[in-house]
Amino acid sequence: MKARFESWWQEEQWRTALLAAMLVFAPLIRASNRPIPLLILELLALILLLSAWRRVAWHELPRLVRWGLVGLVALPLIQWLPVPFELWSLLPGHDRLGAALAAEGLGEGWRSLSVVGGATEQAFLALLPPLAVFFTAWTLPTRVLRQMVVLVIGMGVIQALLGLLQYGAGPDSLFALGNPFAGHSASGFHANRDHFAGMMEMLLPLALALTAARFGHGARTAGFYRNWRHRFSHWVDWRANQTLLYGLSAVVMFLALVFTRSRTGVVLGMLLILLAAFAFARRLGGRRAAGLAGTLAVGVLVLAAEIGLAPVLQRFVLIDPLQDARWSIFQSTFEGVAHFLPLGSGAGTFPWVFPLFQGTGYHAYVNHAHNDYLEWALEGGAVAVGVVILLATAYLLHWRKVWHSGEWRTFRFMQVGAGLGLLLLGLHGWVDFNFRIPANAVYFAFLAALFFHPGEADRELPVDRSLRRLPSTHAPPRQILGPALEPVPNPLEEGEKKQA
Repeated sequence: MKARFESWWQEEQWRTALLAAMLVFAPLIRASNRPIPLLILELLALILLLSAWRRVAWHELPRLVRWGLVGLVALPLIQWLPVPFELWSLLPGHDRLGAALAAEGLGEGWRSLSVVGGATEQAFLALLPPLAVFFTAWTLPTRVLRQMVVLVIGMGVIQALLGLLQYGAGPDSLFALGNPFAGHSASGFHANRDHFAGMMEMLLPLALALTAARFGHGARTAGFYRNWRHRFSHWVDWRANQTLLYGLSAVVMFLALVFTRSRTGVVLGMLLILLAAFAFARRLGGRRAAGLAGTLAVGVLVLAAEIGLAPVLQRFVLIDPLQDARWSIFQSTFEGVAHFLPLGSGAGTFPWVFPLFQGTGYHAYVNHAHNDYLEWALEGGAVAVGVVILLATAYLLHWRKVWHSGEWRTFRFMQVGAGLGLLLLGLHGWVDFNFRIPANAVYFAFLAALFFHPGEADRELPVDRSLRRLPSTHAPPRQILGPALEPVPNPLEEGEKKQA
């Protein structure tokens, strides 16, 4: 019974189903940025972590990624450790808080190293879903990952269509899903249009990558049409029209990104189109690609189109009400970083410590720094800065492996698309807090697993799957190609046989 249970527990399809459930569920309820959906994600994450933990080939993970993940997990756990109040009050940045607690008669007992232990505990639990998604996706074979990529692109299209309906119908329509922050812009299932823009920034590169991967491969089967019905069945089969479907998905998501009316989202979307043109143009059509000249031509055309579209797109962009206040928030956060160095205030404690440094430039309640990197530096100190540097370095170095020469297969296109998605959300993190949104963190972790995946050399070749409709190759060659393989008689040999 025990062996049967362990076999069931380690079945690939169960882990795949749970991963798919997390990817589908994460964006549906305000991007899981609410207590109940976040709790559901955390429970699913625990199951996935218990299942995938022993299957991780740690030696195949890049060394910098391993150390970065260790630091990411260990930091909140260390900050959660209890210490005597006398030692706690001597920690960097704790002096004013210690004096205030002592004045209230709370200067006794033990306290966690973090300023607010409960907030650090919640921050650690919020790490579980992205960690579970990363480790589970990283252990899956490439054939399953391709299915997961199609799934997340489908989720992106659903969210994009909802966002376009929201923009067209207005904030009082049913499509706003009761979101009081929707406004006259696309926000999808997210509460904030900037965070919805972050989701589109991650998924749009995948759609572009698969469009480029399938471009030019569907026409190779034209010679195998038996009759008009076979031709019609080929055209109505989605597998024969993958280029069109992925291209339409990319167009829908790009439009949704524009109609978020997010200044940063629109700028990063235009940057993505340019980067994707240079990344994929040389490899469109497989072996029939145009090469360097085609890449330059496509890049010039895309750049010219973006220059012409820039004034048009600016009409859809809203003036960010935090545009001026962000600099005041950044300045106050810098003061907090210097005050709590080198240990930091504790993961998840920004809303509690920021009022100590909040200047006169912005008087409203501030729950995030609107700069993920500054917020991590304030909460995690020097260790958090080191973790970010390690992971960023691992990302940059891994591009050499992803971008090696030779024929590109579909999985390589997907990895490049994932790398571009990571880049865009990483850039967006300088002016917003997308990484604090559970759904965005989960999808970012999935892209990271796809990007760092070692791949499998014996997987899919870049040809259309409709070729599989040919007769089975297990049959004798003459049954497949008929007279084409019949030996051609040699007149000289025939004459020699007759003379003999």
